[in-house]
Amino acid sequence: MEQTLEDMEFIFINDGTPDRSIDILKSVLDRYPHRKPMVKIINHERNKGYYWAIRSGVEHSVGEYVGFCDPDDRCELDMFEKMYLTACDQNADIVVNNCFIEHNDCQKKTNYRRSSTPQECLRRFHQKDRMAVAFWRHLIRKTALSLDFFDRVIPPDHGTDLFVIIQVYYFARSIAATPDCLYHYRIRPNSITTAPNRSKAMLERQTSNISMIGNILGAGTTKTYRTMLNYLSFGNKQDYRAVFDNDREWFNFNRESHRDIWKFTKVGFIERMKTAFIFQNYHLWRLYYSLRKKQ
Repeated sequence: MEQTLEDMEFIFINDGTPDRSIDILKSVLDRYPHRKPMVKIINHERNKGYYWAIRSGVEHSVGEYVGFCDPDDRCELDMFEKMYLTACDQNADIVVNNCFIEHNDCQKKTNYRRSSTPQECLRRFHQKDRMAVAFWRHLIRKTALSLDFFDRVIPPDHGTDLFVIIQVYYFARSIAATPDCLYHYRIRPNSITTAPNRSKAMLERQTSNISMIGNILGAGTTKTYRTMLNYLSFGNKQDYRAVFDNDREWFNFNRESHRDIWKFTKVGFIERMKTAFIFQNYHLWRLYYSLRKKQ
């Protein structure tokens, strides 16, 4: 309510909350009567989850740009003003902020390195700090955030932001960034992000979403974005290792995702070496793994 940007619309999604969140919200609004005409409260009859809450907010928004804030995070008081002025000044479809990552008593700053175009950000997705994927890192022009982007995604256990944001970047015309850290992202144990559900059904959803992204990038441009797509598949394989029935099944799943491993600067150097040399032969990998377990 104390954001320095005056011309704002506030949309709160009541996703079937069982607590007093809405009562607290209404009591806060009583302290800021000038904001009340700017506020919408969207009520879901039942809890639908993060994906549908974000989609509802986008669907009901009428502003020129859409920004985001998760319920357990906070933002600097001038965040939306700085991001909006940056968008207007550079006529940008996308504006990205830097942020503070907060866990326990530790605070770490991000160091976002923007590329010249949204599409170049995608091509460098596998490089460290080259692309932000969370909704809350972005201010997006409403016309660049189609509801079709949401409807193409099979809601996964995590990574909802990723599969929508990739589509935004692919179709967007321009991107800008604010140098300041404006958002405070709080990592909580046992949250959806830090402790997501892992199952074969969820693996299939993630795999289907990656295939959907590959289809959107188009047969003619698959080579252009091949490394990015392989990085997505590689990360998916690592995240869901525990759901496979045996080591061989996991080893042989999505083997092609390893072929660009040397380019994945988000993956540690040692991990890239192991994948490039040891993971090419199942028996060699089993020998390495058995020796490691004995240590």
